[in-house]
Amino acid sequence: MSTTEPTSLHAYFAANAPADPPEWFKPDMAHLPLPVPLEKVDTGAFGQPGPEYAAWLKAKEAAEERRAEYRYFAWRWYYAEQMVKSNPSTPFAGAF
Repeated sequence: MSTTEPTSLHAYFAANAPADPPEWFKPDMAHLPLPVPLEKVDTGAFGQPGPEYAAWLKAKEAAEERRAEYRYFAWRWYYAEQMVKSNPSTPFAGAF
């Protein structure tokens, strides 16, 4: 067996889950909070947002990227769990 082959039914289904999570799949991401929005955006003389806004925007984009990654991988394992549960001949003891 190659080292890239799945070693369990869960891993097989996770590796072969549909690439795009469906819209209804919304895992709990309380552990990945978004930065608190700025109350007031200070603009400079030319109407450009200041450095604090740029830092906030960068933090927000990074947090959104982490949340998107988490949703992608959570979907794959959720899908695998549902597929294993759907086969009545496969014993399932809950979380893996």
